[in-house]
Amino acid sequence: MSPRIATTSDTSDPVDALSSPADPGGGGSALSRMLDIFDLFSPDATVIQIDGVAEHLGVGRSTAYRYLQELGERGFLVQRGKGRYALGPRVIELERLLQNSDPLLNAGKVVMADLADLCQNRTLLLCTLFKDRVLCTHQVGANDIVYNKEKMPIYRGRGSVLPLFQGAGSQAILAYLAPHQIRALYLAKAAEIRDAGLGDDWKSFRGALAAIRKQGYAATVGRRNAKVLALAVPVLTVAGQVVGSLLLLSPNTEKERETVLGVVPRLQDASRRIGELEDKPVGARN
Repeated sequence: MSPRIATTSDTSDPVDALSSPADPGGGGSALSRMLDIFDLFSPDATVIQIDGVAEHLGVGRSTAYRYLQELGERGFLVQRGKGRYALGPRVIELERLLQNSDPLLNAGKVVMADLADLCQNRTLLLCTLFKDRVLCTHQVGANDIVYNKEKMPIYRGRGSVLPLFQGAGSQAILAYLAPHQIRALYLAKAAEIRDAGLGDDWKSFRGALAAIRKQGYAATVGRRNAKVLALAVPVLTVAGQVVGSLLLLSPNTEKERETVLGVVPRLQDASRRIGELEDKPVGARN
């Protein structure tokens, strides 16, 4: 009998990049409202308009225009026609700086390069927590996963946003948050937790996370695409704080499930190395 991978149901598609809708603004300082403009950008909305900004922020059109002008003068936005704005060159510059300075990303690049042999018809992703979402920050391996000759493209490159409660990469982080964080999330997001199949009440939710911690990994199969298996292990610092996860996507076949289960110890060793390297100077990462 083949070893079984314990999985939770997942309403998301493990192959698709997902994002949460931005909450409407309207409160806070002028600076916070200005920064809220960036919440309007998404893979499906790469250009924004003044009227949409005004509605999102709950301000007048003239105020929205002033915010857009100020961001444009500093290079964060660039005008693309009358009343239309896209992300500007300053964002590219900052992204380059982030690529060179992010401790988790740079540690992940070093360690994940040694796992390239695992990525034949598989994709390995480094994920990190951002507020109530999870971001993919680095990818190694295939851009397509083949299942019974069907090629399925991977859309979870750097910057892809995942819901906190859905998907192995997110759940592997969620299970290792501090108890007070988990409790606060349940009080605020009970309906989302239930929809993700993580429990109908506090006791069952806490039990689901305890099960992930006990086995040392999270595994999910998407309800909309049961052909892809997602398995992830947490990335912990030396002090035990969760900072991300290593997520492996592969075809959901019986043979592959058995193979991936055998890879778990290697993923756990890699995640431990990433956590250790994160605290070291760049020159000492070898």
